[in-house]
Amino acid sequence: MKHRLLLATLALSAAAAHADSRDLAVKAEIEAKCRFTSGTLSLDFGKLDPSIGAAKSQSTPLTYECTYGTTPTAIQVGTHPAGSYQGTMKLKGSTGGANKEFAYRLTWGTSYPPGLGFTLGGGTATRVAVDIGAEVGEGTYSLAQAGAYEDTVSFTITP
Repeated sequence: MKHRLLLATLALSAAAAHADSRDLAVKAEIEAKCRFTSGTLSLDFGKLDPSIGAAKSQSTPLTYECTYGTTPTAIQVGTHPAGSYQGTMKLKGSTGGANKEFAYRLTWGTSYPPGLGFTLGGGTATRVAVDIGAEVGEGTYSLAQAGAYEDTVSFTITP
């Protein structure tokens, strides 16, 4: 019996002496990303009275989400990242020109709140916003033809 116990102990010792182990390195990298969460944006100056030609201002929030702690480096319209954009609204259906267009201006801050992460499933807790201001200057539309005017601009966010 002692002989069998001794053989079993030696067999276990020999198996343990030949054991080998390896470490597994598990890695991941979280990307710095930002995305707009605002749906279709719209800014409406309403009816403008050319006989008065008064300046009119509006604003709308542009909401976004970013990877937690990531601050957008730029929010821009086309190639205009400096916080302002000078646009032209054109008479709907026209290519513009004399009395068929007038100027407006968009402004936004250049200091953006850092992201709070992404909300999946339609939540709103992680959204942050920057206000987009719009202004039609005094007298800019006093010679404009009657009708509906529009312009479309595209915003881009860069993390």
